Amino acid sequence: MRREAWAKALGLMAVGLGLTMVLARIDWLVNERQARQQSAQEEVAQATAGPQLIAGPYLRRDCTEEWTAVETTEGDRGKVERRSRQRRDFALRSTPASLQVQGELKPQQLERGLFKVNTFVAPLQLSAVWDTTPDLNPRSDKLEGSMRCGPMALALDVSDARGLRSVSVLAQGSALPARPGNGSGGAGLHALLPTPTGSTEAPLQVDLRLELLGTESLRLLPAANAVQAQVRSPWPHPSFHGRFLPVDRSVSDSGFAATWRVTELASSAAADLRHGRASEDVLGVSLIDPVNPYSLSDRALKYGFLFIALTLAAVMLAELIGRHRLHPVQYGFVGLALAMFFLLLLALSEHLAFGLAYALAAAAASALLAHYGRGLFGHWRGGLGLGAGVGLLYGALYVVLNLEKASLLLGTLLLFALLAAAMRATRDVDWYRLGQPAAH
Repeated sequence: MRREAWAKALGLMAVGLGLTMVLARIDWLVNERQARQQSAQEEVAQATAGPQLIAGPYLRRDCTEEWTAVETTEGDRGKVERRSRQRRDFALRSTPASLQVQGELKPQQLERGLFKVNTFVAPLQLSAVWDTTPDLNPRSDKLEGSMRCGPMALALDVSDARGLRSVSVLAQGSALPARPGNGSGGAGLHALLPTPTGSTEAPLQVDLRLELLGTESLRLLPAANAVQAQVRSPWPHPSFHGRFLPVDRSVSDSGFAATWRVTELASSAAADLRHGRASEDVLGVSLIDPVNPYSLSDRALKYGFLFIALTLAAVMLAELIGRHRLHPVQYGFVGLALAMFFLLLLALSEHLAFGLAYALAAAAASALLAHYGRGLFGHWRGGLGLGAGVGLLYGALYVVLNLEKASLLLGTLLLFALLAAAMRATRDVDWYRLGQPAAH
């Protein structure tokens, strides 16, 4: 009898190891599908426009300075002066005193095979004001120096210019033609400003209207003394990121609205832009899908081994208390039926809504186990009990998966309740006698 018990224990250990390998393989498959979804996002970004970063508007003027450099050396005949003509090219930039941005992210889901990718079309209004017309007329202070500068231009940097669907530029109320590129070889747009004829003490106001296409996220470089940005969208799952979070925001099932306020006291973005340096002081928002089938399948698998262990433990208790004799192979079939649920869920959710795919997979696994349980326990009552128990477990798991903030808490409480129920059911079992009730 002891040898048979040891053989069964080893068999159950082999079943547990095999089921662990099966779940690991399904988890690898989920990760592989997630990687393919990421690849689909990259392909859509390459075919349309990628995540967008906007920097500006700002004023730019390209200049060239030439001067005479004198080098004195000591020779056999005394000091010798050598003169050479030097040159440097540089750009002057001026950022506005205030910048207001208003926009809306209109989500559009594009399909790449089985995968859905979040894109957006954003109508944006940017209004920049300089307190005085910037003086971008440098003078050379070097020997025989001279300075030549091109026309002053309004520039706007965009990370992926393919997303610029329409652009209109107004300077002091006058329309200016927009030209491709930011004027220095980068992506974006620029417009040549007319030579100012009035007083440089007068403020300068520039208004831009854009329709910008992008993939998943929109970011803004707050390159002004004071920046206020307002963005709204009907998308209910925003992810705010960057160095600055919104000071006001509202998120509901009908969408979100967010407002950022950033000053030069909190950000070096304006100084970085004026000096031509890259800056990490950005603010932004992404349109994420927290309940996509791959993330939900991955979260379900994290509870998979525990659910299988609990179900097999319930079958073992039924065997001990009801004095049935089950073979490790039968435990293996029960575990495989439970593991198949996760594979069915992954496959069905690629073609159906996740809720419907979950219901079909859970119903299939529960029905299969109910039918198999009838043979295990010799009567339909035991089979229906097994199937109903598994169905309740999967129903509880579905509730856990759809709670973004309290999923860990509810999942932990559920597992604790199941453990307490198992301990309550087995408190009178004499494990040394393999299922015989203890004497009172």
